[in-house]
Amino acid sequence: MSLLSAIESLFEGIFEGGIRRLLRPRLQPVEISRALERAMVSNTTVGPGSLRVPNRFRAGINPADFRRLGPLRNAIERDAAAYLEQRALQSGLCPLGPIRVALASDSSVGVSFVRCTAEFDESTSEAEQIEQTRLLGPIRPPSLAGGFVLVAEDGRELRVGARRLSLGRAADNDFVIRDVRVSRHHATIEPHGGGWMVRDLGSTNGTFVGGRRVAQTEISAPTEISLGGCRLEPLSRAQDVARPL
Repeated sequence: MSLLSAIESLFEGIFEGGIRRLLRPRLQPVEISRALERAMVSNTTVGPGSLRVPNRFRAGINPADFRRLGPLRNAIERDAAAYLEQRALQSGLCPLGPIRVALASDSSVGVSFVRCTAEFDESTSEAEQIEQTRLLGPIRPPSLAGGFVLVAEDGRELRVGARRLSLGRAADNDFVIRDVRVSRHHATIEPHGGGWMVRDLGSTNGTFVGGRRVAQTEISAPTEISLGGCRLEPLSRAQDVARPL
């Protein structure tokens, strides 16, 4: 974190703390997300090719606040994780893995305050990464002969035919996926024999085909492809194109 950012955070904390002590406003979920963002930025580390930030966060709040916000706990944790992923992407930061947020009751924290901790956690299991892809059942078309269409989670489509295609977060890819789970140059798909070869390009969160992490594998029938948890669904144009769930 730059000196200017550190000074801004210091004054922001002093100002917010002073106002809270005087007025004691009710703690809002958006304030929890912003406190978590400050914890993420303040724990940035410089890697050889990226700025790394933690991926495991705990937001401790006073028991009174926890009782009030308890019914919204799952939504707050989910929304805060999505907010951190979005802010990391916008700032060019790379979380070590999928971001997880836990909201906890902490009697040492004052009413309407938040105490955040952030950790780097590489222990995300392969099973957990597979679970994030929301696996689909087998798709009926028997082959991909003649090409197929990639359907991303946001509904965008890309026709896969007789040329090599690159996929990733960087703007120079054939199919750009702006998702923090996806590496800048994540994977390629190219014609191979009677089908296509899917190759991982040393991505951070891995490439999964049919729920299995691969370095490279050939596909000749429709199957799910996931880039670090961001799902792509190959579908034959010979059949009706089914949308992701």
